[in-house]
Amino acid sequence: MRRAALALAAAIFAAAGAFAKDAPRPKFRWPVIGQIDQAKDGRGVDISVPEGEAVHAAADGVVIYASDEITSYGRMIVIRHAGDYVTTYAHLGTIGVQSGQR
Repeated sequence: MRRAALALAAAIFAAAGAFAKDAPRPKFRWPVIGQIDQAKDGRGVDISVPEGEAVHAAADGVVIYASDEITSYGRMIVIRHAGDYVTTYAHLGTIGVQSGQR
């Protein structure tokens, strides 16, 4: 199996301001079904799936990064959700979205 999604950061990591009392919290769902591996830094979840498995956004949001410029993460997508929560999906086989897309 190849690690297709490096981090499901939404439920664990939030951008500045996400913990404000009035900030809405999105309803998150698993982006992919696979083997949960031990997270390396406690801020995310590693999920291993067969290569080519589709990975979906954990909640509605806007793509703020979609590229392979950060070589240690391979092809990576970052999505900003309501309440400034952020999810990151890395080591992807392909990228089917672009920055700014909802």
